Amino acid sequence: MTEPHRTTIASLLPSRPERTPGNTPKVQFSVDRTGGKLYFLNQTAQVLDKVTNSSVGLVRTDDEGGGAATSEFTISYDLVQPGEAVLLDEFDDYFDADSVIGTFIDVQVDGEIESFSVFGKGGSGSKVLKKFS
Repeated sequence: MTEPHRTTIASLLPSRPERTPGNTPKVQFSVDRTGGKLYFLNQTAQVLDKVTNSSVGLVRTDDEGGGAATSEFTISYDLVQPGEAVLLDEFDDYFDADSVIGTFIDVQVDGEIESFSVFGKGGSGSKVLKKFS
């Protein structure tokens, strides 16, 4: 079971170049998989009211393609700061290898909710969720 955990984007991705005026980031939100841990990254200059993740896994139960849902998991964070990364879920490379895991992320900012979903066998990899327009 994943316990709430907060860290900085810089601690996850230390090789990123420093941002300078005129060198603004192009990504607002992304997920980063470091080892078996999947983090949501707030790459905006804005405090996010709330970030919620729900994950569900699907496994194949027979040779004809039948499937079964595994247990659902939900975790939530309030007031996610700019440059902050929050742990969404953890995956095991051996036990989750045959599962397709869906990660459903809701981001609330100023009363508005944006929803994102990522899927992957064994859990999602690193992905950009939203870029600046």
